[in-house]
Amino acid sequence: MQPMRFPARGGFHETVKQRVKQYFADSRRSTTGDWRLFVKTGVILAWLAGSYALLVFGSASFFMSMLAVFALAQGCALVGFNIMHDGAHESYALSWVTVGDVRKLFSGRIGPYKLPPPTIADVGVFVVTKLCYFGYALFLPLCLHPWQHVLLAFVGVHLLLEVTLSMAFQLAHTVDHTSFPTPDAHTGMMPTGWAEHEVKTTANFAPHNPWVTWYLGGLNFQIEHHLFARICHIHYPAISTMVAETCHAFALPYVCYPTVRAAIAGHYRFLKTMGRRPNALSSPSSPATTPTATIITAAPGRSWDMQ
Repeated sequence: MQPMRFPARGGFHETVKQRVKQYFADSRRSTTGDWRLFVKTGVILAWLAGSYALLVFGSASFFMSMLAVFALAQGCALVGFNIMHDGAHESYALSWVTVGDVRKLFSGRIGPYKLPPPTIADVGVFVVTKLCYFGYALFLPLCLHPWQHVLLAFVGVHLLLEVTLSMAFQLAHTVDHTSFPTPDAHTGMMPTGWAEHEVKTTANFAPHNPWVTWYLGGLNFQIEHHLFARICHIHYPAISTMVAETCHAFALPYVCYPTVRAAIAGHYRFLKTMGRRPNALSSPSSPATTPTATIITAAPGRSWDMQ
């Protein structure tokens, strides 16, 4: 099987990069976080510490424990979406903290990709941080609560965390208006350049909902995140204007679901379509998909609208 390759960069990628670069130059802003991110980090860490303290030290009933489990899972998700997300595009789940990353360390691979050999310091940090994690996640609670309760809370937190993380990424990728191109079987060449590929295979959702944007760390602006992963997520709403305008100028689809509910409906329709038999997909009698995503376009020099 040929490795996947993309054609040389075209005009779209260079143009959108130049427009975003000019925005930061004109506004004299840094592409990294500012006081808004620092305040947000403090709020999230306080939420995380408070929910952990409530679960381990303050739960006096089953209902209070379940409430604390939910709060702790969301606190972990907030850390991943908002703090860790800007350092690396990564998601975390139960298998990651137990066996997944240990397997990667000893195999030296993530899927088909070979990792650089870890140094002694890398292994030391890995072991120490794992011990710290299991210390506060399991050993300390086991000193205070029955092991059955601790196990239930441990699994519950990670299952809720997995659902929260997966929902955010599913709504931005596996929906009914994104594309799923495949490389040429002989050359491995993709049909479009990398930047165009990212736009066509990604969707935004709830762009005008400040609570969703705050909670997800800008991951509802997934198109902007893919194109400009090294720009802090607090800038995504602003640069989305330039990205939408450039997509419009180069006749590229800029798929955006107006609400979380609409994105969930788009994900459901995608799963329903994937569950049909191949002949049903091509049958003339198959019901057409009802479009609920909107394409954000803008005329040069004007604010963007949803059409």
